[in-house]
Amino acid sequence: MQFRKTMSRLKRWCICFVVFMAFLIVINFPYVLFYRLPDKVDFHVYKGESSSDVLQKLYKVYGTSPSLFADLYFRLKNFDPKPGNYSLEGSFLDSVYAIQKGPDDFLKVTFPEGLRIRDMVLILKKDGYSKYKEYENIAYNDLKSFSKKFSFLQGINSNSLEGFLFPDTYFISKNESPKEIIDMQLSDFEKRVWPLIKNRRDYYDVLKLASLVEGEAKVDKERPIIASVFLNRLKINMPLESCASVEYFLPVHKDVLSYADTRIESPYNTYIHYGLPPTPINSPSIKSIEAVLHPAHTKYLYFVAKGDGTHFFSQTYEEQQAFIKSLGG
Repeated sequence: MQFRKTMSRLKRWCICFVVFMAFLIVINFPYVLFYRLPDKVDFHVYKGESSSDVLQKLYKVYGTSPSLFADLYFRLKNFDPKPGNYSLEGSFLDSVYAIQKGPDDFLKVTFPEGLRIRDMVLILKKDGYSKYKEYENIAYNDLKSFSKKFSFLQGINSNSLEGFLFPDTYFISKNESPKEIIDMQLSDFEKRVWPLIKNRRDYYDVLKLASLVEGEAKVDKERPIIASVFLNRLKINMPLESCASVEYFLPVHKDVLSYADTRIESPYNTYIHYGLPPTPINSPSIKSIEAVLHPAHTKYLYFVAKGDGTHFFSQTYEEQQAFIKSLGG
């Protein structure tokens, strides 16, 4: 008898709980969704912010308490906030839909791995960003203005941000300042690259060498081998002779360099100057950085392109020349 009374009480409590939760859903959920802003509010969604982070910011903007049910609803709806600047108005639901759609003035800009600053400038121009020239000027000449925020830029003996502008896809407002775009790229570098190299006192040299590997390698499995060739040359004070370093300062792209090209005076010409170039020559991929950090163990000093994206590696100049001759070169 006592057991039945206990079960009966338990059922009543369960029913009350369900009714109470339903009440919360009925009252709180629509209240959150349809609460309206009295005036327009500027709102920014940063790249990498989660849907949960954005919802929490929206609750504060609308001056309402976080709603578990609203969170669950938008999770089921696959709420995917798009980075950019917004001028929010209307209901909470209107704002969520606007952020899901993305700002009307945003550009989706993709910087592939291995690009130089000047290549990024061309992409910004092509994609409709009007301040591309200002971006170029800052990226090449204003490293120091970012060094207070980003510790990895401190002590760099260059004004150029070459090598530090992380290659990725960015959602950029047409009115975004060039400094804000660069700040996004440096923030991504800090998250993705810096943890890999921060324990190396020579991390800037790592970036320089990785950029050469990036410029030379076409096949991932060869990156550690190419890195080993450059490191072997550095050990014996032998010029790196990287075609990619010459390509860096040539005004136009060349599929094949001439002998005259390799004689042009430039601090980036590793055919006539020993050691690494003054700065990285591109924004290297993480794979190229890892190749420098974990190079193959070889005695190779030479490599030459086969023409299919891979290279022939050799220990002696004679071996290299014999292979070139076998190709009819």
